[in-house]
Amino acid sequence: MIKVRQEKYPYLATRFRVRKSKLLKREEYEKMLKMDIYTLIKFLEEKGYEFEKIEEKNPFELVERSVNINLEKELSNILKITHGNAKRIFEIYLLKYDIENVKNLLRCKKLGNFQEEIFICAGKLKREKINTLKDSTIEEILKALKFLSEKEIKKLAKWFEENRLIDIENYIDKKYYGLITEIANKLKKEGEILKKFLKLRLDIINLRILLKFKHSKLSKEDVLKLFVFPGTISKKELEELRSLELEEIHSKIVSRFGEFFKDIDIKSSPEELDAKLEVYHLKLVEKFMHTNPLSITPLIAYVIMKETEARNIKLIARAKYYGLSENEIRKNLVIWQ
Repeated sequence: MIKVRQEKYPYLATRFRVRKSKLLKREEYEKMLKMDIYTLIKFLEEKGYEFEKIEEKNPFELVERSVNINLEKELSNILKITHGNAKRIFEIYLLKYDIENVKNLLRCKKLGNFQEEIFICAGKLKREKINTLKDSTIEEILKALKFLSEKEIKKLAKWFEENRLIDIENYIDKKYYGLITEIANKLKKEGEILKKFLKLRLDIINLRILLKFKHSKLSKEDVLKLFVFPGTISKKELEELRSLELEEIHSKIVSRFGEFFKDIDIKSSPEELDAKLEVYHLKLVEKFMHTNPLSITPLIAYVIMKETEARNIKLIARAKYYGLSENEIRKNLVIWQ
């Protein structure tokens, strides 16, 4: 049983507002778009990113590795300076990295190709453990997620044999969001804030699923299985949206979430739509931070923004390495300020 009491965090809140001010700005991203991959590496070094000289790695892989390690260190430092309920809540948040790493291990197993640079070891699963698990059985990999029972592990291992990887990932995600809900329900004001973050995140996830699979070959029932509840969009509403044409979906989303969505081209690529949804997410996260300045909100908001910065840097590096144009890269960046 998780016990959590309500607290205020004025000192932490101040520290995270300062950290937020040091994140990359829009004008810096614009400069990065004009750099080649090697100039980009030099720029990032000046920003405090450390690069290892690994001959067998291409420049993009070096950037990805550096950004991932930087993020790991930052999240580890945050964990060290938090205390009490903030620490417990943040530990639950970091569990998502263990989950993502287990998913990546399962994907690597399925593909027969282990890629070290895709792992971000910010949770309890450290890099040494990942390197051990890569040669382990599916059940041993799943056991790394302590919240799964033996019965669940056996069931998911069987699904893996049946090539039901999406079902496994969806099942684990729902368990994770259930854990967050459990903590949120034990809090009063803080719990309401946490639930707002959670519901917002689930809405973004569900909208992404809705738009991504609108024209897929998946059946209506299969798509509905992927939705994660409870966001603010109900199961009934998602079922109704799933049956509409794209233009009608767009109209409904605009009426539900506001004018921000009005200028979004609903027929854009899934990557562009993802970026637009994340911009909306970050704008609301920032709004939460300003309306709840002495709560845990600035901590969560900063971490989400730092993660977004890492995503943007890796996207730019990857795109530069493969020769994409500035405009193509810009459309997929998540810049909210």
